[in-house]
Amino acid sequence: FQVLIDFLKIDAEGGDHFVLEGAQKLLENKQVLCAKTEVQLFPIFERDNPLLAEQQILMRDYGYRLIGIDLDHSGYTYGASKVKKRYDRRPLYGGDAIFVVDFDLHDLCEKDTFRLGVVCFILGFHSLAEHLFGKLELLNPNLPNILSEAQVRESRKRKLLNYWNEVPYVVDDWLAKIGLGR
Repeated sequence: FQVLIDFLKIDAEGGDHFVLEGAQKLLENKQVLCAKTEVQLFPIFERDNPLLAEQQILMRDYGYRLIGIDLDHSGYTYGASKVKKRYDRRPLYGGDAIFVVDFDLHDLCEKDTFRLGVVCFILGFHSLAEHLFGKLELLNPNLPNILSEAQVRESRKRKLLNYWNEVPYVVDDWLAKIGLGR
């Protein structure tokens, strides 16, 4: 019996690289299809903590490819700032990297290809999921249409979420204009 992990999320406050090194056998045996790890763009916790590039090299050596980087972590400021976060493009300290088994270098069985396709679809990599599903003979030939419809629904949800996330800033600006803000 071999364990297969579809999606592994690691957030070890600067120690993600070391967790990946500790999972070497799992990763070398392709027992993890997708890993999302926190990455640093400069040393935050310790001066010798591995950065994004070093983590990418490690995962490449294990047979994985980087398919995405989420840089939506808050940025940082040097000390107190009067500039509202909304109007400031703050420097980034890190984000999340998404790695998948490099399916061009490693043959995945149909079951694992399907599972990886599902994970990619859930994470929003719809064209990659479509490619992976296209390798399978057992699936519904109508799958591209199903994926397309789901993508449109997701796009609407994302727009609504973006509008909703703006509400506190709009209210804050409005309160400031009428003299009730900070």
